[in-house]
Amino acid sequence: MTYNLSKVLIIDTETTGLSLSDEILQLSIIDGTGKVLLSNFYKPVSHSCWPFAYKVNLISPEMVQDCRPIAADAAAIGSLIRDAEVVVGFNIRFDIGMIERNIPGISFSEKQIIDVHNLYVNFEKQGRVEKLSRHRLADVSQAMGFSVSSGERLHDALTDVKATLHSFLQLNNVIINR
Repeated sequence: MTYNLSKVLIIDTETTGLSLSDEILQLSIIDGTGKVLLSNFYKPVSHSCWPFAYKVNLISPEMVQDCRPIAADAAAIGSLIRDAEVVVGFNIRFDIGMIERNIPGISFSEKQIIDVHNLYVNFEKQGRVEKLSRHRLADVSQAMGFSVSSGERLHDALTDVKATLHSFLQLNNVIINR
């Protein structure tokens, strides 16, 4: 499919955990051209520690103690989402749920949503991409030719949106070229 890449948002969050009461610690949003539109760390309002999540995202309470709460960027985030035509992510329903729960008034209900995880799995079932034993972002993005730059790591929201965008664009090439 053809997209106006400036109207495509790629989003990722890093959070205090996986439950409905957890909070966003980091949110990164880029457009389909790779332009960084927002990438910030946030101080949670209700959580003072998140030992399980820290093992994955390496975001400590000390790292965000002087950050603003996500509500401080609510207007900017809302504007980005309103202006988007397509929202892309990896296991995106989790990120959308987190954003909608953490920022009252934000809704993705009118947006075209594309989950790169599901897209890859569907293509895999059709024999259009390499069969993987695991379907984490690291596995899918590597299969699509993405490599993490020096000084970056996956489970950082900014690196994750870059990996997601790369995979999304490569999967669109699969659609066009087959």
